[in-house]
Amino acid sequence: MRTTTVIWILVICVLSNASSITYAVVEDSGLATESPSFLGVQSESTESTNALSPESSAPRSSQVDSKLVARAAEELSSFQVAYFDYVRSMEGQLQPSFEKWAAANPGKVFPYDRWTTLRRQAHANFKAKYKKAIDLHDKYTATLKSGVLTSLAPSDSYLWVSKSEYLVELRSRSSGQTVAAFPIAYGSNPDGKEKAVDGDLRTPTTPANLRTPDKTPFFVGKKSPLAATGAMQSRWIGVDSKRAEDKFWSRGGGNIGFHGTSDADSMGTKASHACLRMLSRDAILLYDRVQVGTPLIIAD
Repeated sequence: MRTTTVIWILVICVLSNASSITYAVVEDSGLATESPSFLGVQSESTESTNALSPESSAPRSSQVDSKLVARAAEELSSFQVAYFDYVRSMEGQLQPSFEKWAAANPGKVFPYDRWTTLRRQAHANFKAKYKKAIDLHDKYTATLKSGVLTSLAPSDSYLWVSKSEYLVELRSRSSGQTVAAFPIAYGSNPDGKEKAVDGDLRTPTTPANLRTPDKTPFFVGKKSPLAATGAMQSRWIGVDSKRAEDKFWSRGGGNIGFHGTSDADSMGTKASHACLRMLSRDAILLYDRVQVGTPLIIAD
């Protein structure tokens, strides 16, 4: 788990005396040496997505006031602390139940309806933690909407999904910086294995040696609005793949994707049939910052 270190943001802003910071900005191993930064501050992640050099011809984004940047980073850090507390509480209750079941049922997929029941029972135990996290998230997204998100050119963006953190990050190809992060839920199969067949309730992962924007085979293959009601809501951002072996699930971006959900309490859990669920209001924000062809990385 990582949280954004706000102190360093403030130090950087003071030392540089800068008035603005330039940054641009769904069914599931070679690591680089540097990690991407959030809003200009180096993160503690061990995996790098800085695939483009400073001389890259990728489009650059507009400038954002440094005070707004610092506020967004501080709010994100507060949200992450509360969100990760909820996530680990849920996993601590759910995973032992799965492991006990798996030992008695080797090779079988945990029944979706049974897992959903267990997940909802666990959520009831940690409802206060969830509410605290989402309230902090909504405060953070209000800051994002005040100028941070619109500074990112969709042609400069790429997406990084961290399954372990239950987050999707919107990042800049030209700077490597993280511009925004949103909570997600993904495939309900808790066995941690790679997607093998359609219907195995697993979200695919990008091969570990291809987790840079220029190498990843995954990309946004389709975008479309969705109805405001129903299980899938607000927006569809479909996941496609260039690899022939992924065609059984990718299907041109029409089978697995990011979408808003009526089950908002599923954020921070393994909950879907394979898609990447988002809060409906977050799906709308993300939809406007990506385009068909936007690179996508889904990491463990």
